[in-house]
Amino acid sequence: MRLLITLLALTASIAANATSSRPNILWITLEDVSADLGCYGNDYANTPRIDALATQGLRYSRCWANAGMCAVARATLITGMYPPSTSAQNMRSRVTLPESIKAYSQYFREAGYYCSNHTKTDYNWEAPSEAWDSMDANWRQHGWNGRSGGQPFFTVINITDTHSSQIYWRGEEKWKRRYEALAPAHRHDPDQAPVPPFYPDTPAFRADIARYYDNLSYADLLVGEILDQLEADGLAEDTIVFLYSDHGRGMPRTKGWCFETSLRVPFIVRMPERFQALSPAEPGSTIDRLVSFVDFAPTAMELCQIDIPDNMQGVPFLGNSVPPAKPYAFAYRDRMDERVDLIRAVTDGRYKYIRNYLPHLPWFHHQTRQYPSTQPSYLIWHQMANTGELSGDAAIYMARERPREQLFDLESDPYELNDLAEDPAHAAKLEELRRALRDWQDEILDLGFMPESEWSRIESQGDLRSRHTIARESADRYPLDTIRETAEWVGDGPQHLGAQLRRLTAPHPATRYWAALGILASHDETDPKRLRPALQKAMRDTSYSVQIVAAETLCRLGDSQRSLDTLIAALHHPKPYISLQAANALDHLDTLALPARPRIEAFLAGDGPVGDGDNFPAWTLQKTFEHWDGK
Repeated sequence: MRLLITLLALTASIAANATSSRPNILWITLEDVSADLGCYGNDYANTPRIDALATQGLRYSRCWANAGMCAVARATLITGMYPPSTSAQNMRSRVTLPESIKAYSQYFREAGYYCSNHTKTDYNWEAPSEAWDSMDANWRQHGWNGRSGGQPFFTVINITDTHSSQIYWRGEEKWKRRYEALAPAHRHDPDQAPVPPFYPDTPAFRADIARYYDNLSYADLLVGEILDQLEADGLAEDTIVFLYSDHGRGMPRTKGWCFETSLRVPFIVRMPERFQALSPAEPGSTIDRLVSFVDFAPTAMELCQIDIPDNMQGVPFLGNSVPPAKPYAFAYRDRMDERVDLIRAVTDGRYKYIRNYLPHLPWFHHQTRQYPSTQPSYLIWHQMANTGELSGDAAIYMARERPREQLFDLESDPYELNDLAEDPAHAAKLEELRRALRDWQDEILDLGFMPESEWSRIESQGDLRSRHTIARESADRYPLDTIRETAEWVGDGPQHLGAQLRRLTAPHPATRYWAALGILASHDETDPKRLRPALQKAMRDTSYSVQIVAAETLCRLGDSQRSLDTLIAALHHPKPYISLQAANALDHLDTLALPARPRIEAFLAGDGPVGDGDNFPAWTLQKTFEHWDGK
């Protein structure tokens, strides 16, 4: 019995030492902030507490958010996986994931950590209830204080005061309260605001930029409060602190896109002295390693001696066992609320390649009734474009179409204004990054080429398994090579028209969808007799995604009656993403859809279901009416 007691005591001692040897983790998350901090060399910014944190820790100069919008970026963080591999890449996607894919916090809880989130999920999928011990906005009362004894903790504190809505949507009073809380030296004069060259230099833009920096200074005060509390509780020497933003600046052409202003974020790590062996450099150092959000969960697990699951696609960049940095980071833009899109990007840290798979669309569609379309600077920018007042860099992103491929040298062109994709001197780099993107898509099985309306059709047939599972069932379920090849023809002129017409009858609906899109984007109206029979047949396709694109194309060819009937029928479909695709097509048609105006009005009045309470189709068509009435 005495031997048993001794063994139990020894086991308990080993377990206690193992627990105490593991660090606590604190993630402080800003929202909608680029690397616009004093410690990143920005003289207009007033962020003394964050700057001080950088002197005590590591400042990463090349950290990518992977996505320029909150929910998609957070879907990357919480799983350690690229959302295009799980089909969580569309904003407000509502997907389910297989049980094998867990939130990183579940692994921490299983390892004995107390995990609290204050308070933001917004992961594009419904994380299980066991993901967090505490989900309360009051981090002071329900944060690390809720743990038992010396239990290690993982706490996330989200600061919402820098969110784009706080610049212009959530009301003047909130901004005034934040502004008045700042010392006069920390307030920002709009006349001195740094205006990026892709914006017109107007008072509206300067005012929005100044408010953005005011909100950032206010967030700096909150960061100070969090760090002071950690110190007061005697936990600073046991806690590794991450500070970062969920994506870049929340203004037009930044939030939601695949530009550096959207993706490159501030990232600071403070490593206590007792854990310095896990750090790659001394405090105050700048780290140029290319890291991105997909690496954050594996890194935290490595720091805390938790086994990294095989399905995580990032690699740790801190800890005892750190592999070499990956040579590339990847980014994605898919549907953003009510606007269907598909963009992919890759960088090697210096050069950036952007692939626009829907090049026939404009850069800026009006998006939602709340933001960004109501932002003063956004409205002024569009007004100036409509009146022909823009020129030079400020006019680039008001173009009605996009390049299929873009290449930028981020070292000499940080604002990505000088496209090198057609420059023969950069042909080798273009091909290198093009190949890196394709290899990555193959590796993760990029599901972005499957329209959401097609997933809705599969679900309506009773297959409610995760898209991640269905696509991997067999190559026939998702033949990426053929689908992607067809997608890559879109916008490449009429040279692929024969192949696109043939692929309108391909076995897989996603291939047929991209073939129809290619015909739509080819602008080939010289021989409508050649196109009409195939498109009329496609308008009877079993897939709504194909029907909708064929109908839009036929309407442009003058066959408006039958095509508008097809689009209105799809608009009334109870599945929201079928309805949404039809709403986007009607909006793209602009005045060609005017004959359907009474039926669209009836839909908006409630004559047709939107589906599952989703209001995206209505938002799209309300903007259509505003455009019509403005004309």
